[in-house]
Amino acid sequence: MTPVRVSIVGAIASILLILVVLELVRGRRLKERYALLWLATGVGLQRMLVSPRRLRIFNIATGSILASSVLWFLW
Repeated sequence: MTPVRVSIVGAIASILLILVVLELVRGRRLKERYALLWLATGVGLQRMLVSPRRLRIFNIATGSILASSVLWFLW
């Protein structure tokens, strides 16, 4: 089970990632094709944080011991 503190920090980090990417695209400092990859990463992190079951499945698939390690690996 993922600790609540890790979920909160991960959610804030993924929201910040999405906002920074959108700002970089708006300021024309990041190309759209790269932005899609970063946005998909941010959305993927959000989906894993919302559903702990998905996080556990990915945790088992990667062979990681801690769920928080998987989150920071994806970051």
